[in-house]
Amino acid sequence: MNPLRDAQVRSLCLRLGLPAPQPEFVFAPPRKWALDYAFITAKVALEIEGGVWVGGRHVQGSGFSRDLEKYNTLACMGWLLVRVTPEQVEDGALRKWLEFAMRCGILKGSAPNPEEMVMPRIRRTNLQMLEDEVERVAQRIAQTKAAQALLKENLEQQTADLARATRALKDARKAAKLARSVGGRRVR
Repeated sequence: MNPLRDAQVRSLCLRLGLPAPQPEFVFAPPRKWALDYAFITAKVALEIEGGVWVGGRHVQGSGFSRDLEKYNTLACMGWLLVRVTPEQVEDGALRKWLEFAMRCGILKGSAPNPEEMVMPRIRRTNLQMLEDEVERVAQRIAQTKAAQALLKENLEQQTADLARATRALKDARKAAKLARSVGGRRVR
């Protein structure tokens, strides 16, 4: 499990007043199927489907079929499944789905339990370090996107300059060819 993503999911749940979901919850022993996260008392499962854009296991034939078996078994056992991509964790879509489940009464939110809020200092420090790292990564992504936009603009300008130079070269070649065809005679 990705520790940064785990910190994001746990932090989101805490901000929404939800109990911390159980990570890697095995729901159908003796099968070894594990849910990425489970709100066990509410029977709500959260699966973060990675590799969607790069042809990962979840979108390949056999992996997709195994996921269907897992998800249908989960549904038959009375569970609600929320599936998101890692990008949807970051862009706020997961938050919207969890809030919607709360409005529908499926997930029960409340003020955070003071006992859950009082974490050992080391855990709080680790969580803060992870949140800081998430923020740094987000800033680097924003800087990279800005640099990419600048490079794209630069490339477009260079492409336009090259097109103008190519046209000028073609015109010069035509003029040279015309001069050769006249054969050195002066044209008045």
